Amino acid sequence: MTLNPKQKQAAALTVSVALGCALFAALNWLSSELHARADFTAGRIYSISPATGKLLSRLEDPLSATLYYSRELPPQIAAMKSYAHDFLDEYAASSGGKFRVALRELGPENYEQGLKAGMLPVRFDVYAKDKYEQREGFFGLSVQYRDRKQLMPFINDVDGLEYELSSRVKAVLTEKKQAIGFLNTHGALTPYAMDPSFTAKIRSSYDVMLVDLSSLALSSETVSAMPAIFILGPQEPFSEAEIAVLDRYLVAGGSVVLALDQKKISMRNYALADNPSGLAPWLKFHGLLLGDAMALDSQSQAIQVARQQGLFTFRNIVQYPPFILASDLDRQHPVTRTLDSLIFPYASPVGVAPGVTLKKIDVLVRSSKKSWLAPFGNAFADVDPFRDFAASKTGEEGPFALAVAAQSCFVPYAVQASSVPSAALPQACGRLALLGTSRFAQPELGMPDMNFIFLLNLMDWAAQEQALVDIRAKASSFHPLRELSPVRKKAVRYVIVLLPPLLAALSGLLVWHLRRRRNKKTAARYCKSDA
Repeated sequence: MTLNPKQKQAAALTVSVALGCALFAALNWLSSELHARADFTAGRIYSISPATGKLLSRLEDPLSATLYYSRELPPQIAAMKSYAHDFLDEYAASSGGKFRVALRELGPENYEQGLKAGMLPVRFDVYAKDKYEQREGFFGLSVQYRDRKQLMPFINDVDGLEYELSSRVKAVLTEKKQAIGFLNTHGALTPYAMDPSFTAKIRSSYDVMLVDLSSLALSSETVSAMPAIFILGPQEPFSEAEIAVLDRYLVAGGSVVLALDQKKISMRNYALADNPSGLAPWLKFHGLLLGDAMALDSQSQAIQVARQQGLFTFRNIVQYPPFILASDLDRQHPVTRTLDSLIFPYASPVGVAPGVTLKKIDVLVRSSKKSWLAPFGNAFADVDPFRDFAASKTGEEGPFALAVAAQSCFVPYAVQASSVPSAALPQACGRLALLGTSRFAQPELGMPDMNFIFLLNLMDWAAQEQALVDIRAKASSFHPLRELSPVRKKAVRYVIVLLPPLLAALSGLLVWHLRRRRNKKTAARYCKSDA
């Protein structure tokens, strides 16, 4: 049978449509059976890390992860639910079948099931029936391994989901969590004075123990159960007996992290007052120094300042050199390896004491090359945002170390060994970190999230939990722009203003030239043909 051209065309079209439908169906089936995703972000922040893979390899029995969610979620939470489901599937694929995922959709008929599972009902704003309504719903996660259970009562962000989930997996794999000690005397800062969500992040990996050095009973079990003590911004000096306890803890292999403020600052008038801690001789004996000056930096954070003048309140945004925007971080150390920048307010420089040998010393944070030191004294008695900080410049220029971390087998402090009787403790290598300010973690100063990630990384480093540092550091972060000199700023301004019209003019000239050349060739060809 011979087909005419129209029939051939119709047959070809029918076959093409059938093949297209078959290919579309095959691709849909393959996409439902095979899952693949590519992560092109810096640091692969949306993929599970090798540290998580090692953690999952420790599973001996099945671990159950149950995602609880309400049937009707607002769009932004629904998108996070889809991401969380995909992320849980990645855990399952990397666990060799030991990580099992279950989904529980909750509605009015099984609302109590969510409450019994420990999920936290939250009110969402939902747009329905041409109006906004508030509905109560769930979006949380439960992780159970054998008889141990960990909860995420509500998932409010998926940026740090891998750390939150992996820390809970680690918690159920460990029969007893280690504790991180925080000094709660001498006016020191503790996690309970910070944002509750930050405290919850600490408690997901560690128990929080409040420490009083005057009554702390030390033993080898103490150091094992509480591998680190944090002293954040003490406001009163330490006694010789308290320093002796701290020294014994360090010599026994514990980790001590000190964030010290050389001056008290009144936020009402920005006046400076002395803040002696009594720790300087002990720190110098162990190889670290805290400078008697404040580091100021042209690379700084702008702040908003409110001033009352008569009946009116004026708000100004000023560049504030005491709020150092530190981007010179140690790219090899686990604490700062993947952080981009930190804000260090009212920081003093730190350093290494001469003549002391330490096994390992790392400078974690430095100020920029445009920084300088302002020695404390009558010439520098306040940090008023409207004062001329450049007038306090000395001959010494940056960068200056603002945070250091040391590892060594520390020897007992001479004063402690001679004057304070104590029971013998086995000696071991410990860790000692010194930060020139505690205000990087002060909640009332509104510090960025990276500062608190830095503090969490310090806890993991002090507790020697390297895997958690590697996982937490994977997060999108703030990348500060490098400050330009006034000459370069002016050059960039002129380039932005003049370059676009110049390029437009050059493009027009190029098009005109090409058209003229083409017209000449056309005219020459037709002239030859007429001849």
